[in-house]
Amino acid sequence: MLNKELLKGFSPIIILSVLSDEAKYGYQIVKDIKKKSDKSLNIAEGTLYPLLHKLEKEKMLYSFWQEAGGRKRKYYALSAKGKKALKTQKNDWQLFLKTMHQVID
Repeated sequence: MLNKELLKGFSPIIILSVLSDEAKYGYQIVKDIKKKSDKSLNIAEGTLYPLLHKLEKEKMLYSFWQEAGGRKRKYYALSAKGKKALKTQKNDWQLFLKTMHQVID
């Protein structure tokens, strides 16, 4: 499991990346993060929902209610602004990785 302090700054890019392919509801986002990270990343629901609300307030995401399996669930999806932000953050991430490798290797 990765250090929670390290994750704080990267949580938005993680959320935006997981939502880049399709809209998902909260528990689905948590499961996808665990799966894609081979269980190295674990964002608790208590951390996830405030982050989703913040990204929605910043217009990076939009939400909608949909019934699935007899239950109404709130789904989150990337907005145009969120897609643009994800692209920028991925570029920043690549530069960060390159720089860190140069410094620590």
